[in-house]
Amino acid sequence: MNTKQLVLSKLQYSSSYISGQLLADELNVSRASIWKAINALKKEGYNIDSVTNKGYRLISDSDVLSDKEISSCIKDYSEQVNIYTFKTVTSTNSLLKEMYDKGCPEYTLIVADEQTHGRGRLGREFYSPSKTGIYFSLLLKPDFTVSSSIKITSMTAVAVCDAINTLTGINPHIKWINDIFVNNKKVCGILTEASTNFESGELNYIIIGIGINISTINFPDNISDIAGSLNCNISKNLLVGNIINNLIHMYNNFSDDSYIKKYKEYSLMKDKEISYVKNGSIFTGKVIDINDRCELIVDDHKGNIITLNSGDISIKSF
Repeated sequence: MNTKQLVLSKLQYSSSYISGQLLADELNVSRASIWKAINALKKEGYNIDSVTNKGYRLISDSDVLSDKEISSCIKDYSEQVNIYTFKTVTSTNSLLKEMYDKGCPEYTLIVADEQTHGRGRLGREFYSPSKTGIYFSLLLKPDFTVSSSIKITSMTAVAVCDAINTLTGINPHIKWINDIFVNNKKVCGILTEASTNFESGELNYIIIGIGINISTINFPDNISDIAGSLNCNISKNLLVGNIINNLIHMYNNFSDDSYIKKYKEYSLMKDKEISYVKNGSIFTGKVIDINDRCELIVDDHKGNIITLNSGDISIKSF
């Protein structure tokens, strides 16, 4: 680690002020190097209090991405997760795919404060401004086939909702398949991408990308009517850590379908009039249920019951 990282580590593990001279002595560097490191950390967003004759102290409300902080919040699986934090990336999913190609292990986690080319479902862009949201992707290397992978998306939605509810008291809802809504506004999108071995039918990897609007206010015109934010004071590191902990727990207990009950409870789809695309045409219907595969059961108003397991839907009204 360089001097800046070493200084940050010292501050993170101290509950009191540390003098610049003590830091310099412990790290075997000059006082000037300590001063330079402190200023660099402040520019990155760390809230460091400086008091003459007392030294430096990291204020607890600093919310700069930290692999150490995130790891401490992944309570049950911290030693298994390899975390990389970035100020800006093009796309966390794209970067993680590149890292997979270079041989990174399962449970590699990419976390960013901003995406310049964030991606959503069906080729859409995911608006990912700096400082007001959190964007991250997790690599899985499952030993099951593609037919079972649909569970991963619904598990992820439950993992996100559980973390938001536990940490903030907010009651989120799931718009099928995996958009998270609060107060009828989309606050989180989930993009699941996979690579398949066509001969065996097994998955090479699954990359789960999650983007959460925490305090974003100004959205582009094309999404301003549907996008919203959590609008709460929550640590990004804590939120990411809790979501990843929840998700890995469900993934490691893949045969346990108890999450489906939660998915249904979080769902906002029951009795909603929707439009949906099937075989290239647009249809309308009323949602009557979600089955145990988290598929949408729809009455098409023509005497038919339709099962939707993928695709894009629109809710006519909330």
